Amino acid sequence: MNSSCKLLLITVVLAAMPSPAPGFTSSPSEASEWISRGLEEESRLDPLAALECFRQAEALGADDAFVLQKIAQQLSDAAFLETDPMATERMTREAFGYAERAVEKNPHSAVNRLSLAIIYGRLAGYGDTRTKVNFAQRIKDEAEA
Repeated sequence: MNSSCKLLLITVVLAAMPSPAPGFTSSPSEASEWISRGLEEESRLDPLAALECFRQAEALGADDAFVLQKIAQQLSDAAFLETDPMATERMTREAFGYAERAVEKNPHSAVNRLSLAIIYGRLAGYGDTRTKVNFAQRIKDEAEA
């Protein structure tokens, strides 16, 4: 896909997004630029670069479910690539917080619920058997919601 097609695709995606006005405290166009960059980095399979872009958008006031889910997803993906077990767990727990906030802001989004379920699955590896069973029940509840 050439760069003009990618730009057109990103523009269409951003145009289809709900109006960001309620969640923005800064210029929506500045945050939208960071979101576009984040989507571009995500398409290049660079979760750390995409994460930085989505965090910049959040810092500019883009505190909607879409941005929160993207941050959770990039943290989760970056944690999967991390070699340090402590950093992996820290990033996964941080991703969990963002995924929970995304679901709170838009509980009807299947993408938000899927992100939360994936992170529950990843967090299960850090707990005992009771924690794993608890997370399995939460994943089931999320799937049925």
